[in-house]
Amino acid sequence: MARETGVPVERLRTVEARYAQPRPATEWRWRNETPVDELPEGRDLVIESPVPFTLHCGWDGWQDTRDLRSLPGAFGLWLVHFHAAELRAHATLEFTRLFEGGWEGVDHEVKLQHHTLAALTTSG
Repeated sequence: MARETGVPVERLRTVEARYAQPRPATEWRWRNETPVDELPEGRDLVIESPVPFTLHCGWDGWQDTRDLRSLPGAFGLWLVHFHAAELRAHATLEFTRLFEGGWEGVDHEVKLQHHTLAALTTSG
């Protein structure tokens, strides 16, 4: 049967149905090795590091700055998590990190995509 159909006999229909359509990731992870320059609408953003850090961040050109302490996550990583609903109100997130040894010395920016924001800026 498998030879004729090209489908393994062991393939379960319920598993095939579940994974038949690709699902976009609900959160994107920013790391030094894989920075996120632009975040699609509706995604959470997680800033990760292998060591603890304090995230100094602001919105839309360093407005409303605040400091957020990273929390321990899986696999020994330290995380600061931004939910999509929080990101929706802004066009950019700027941040830098303070580690035990001092500031990293680099400012990062993530552009936040919004369909409604793009429509407003092009029509005005």
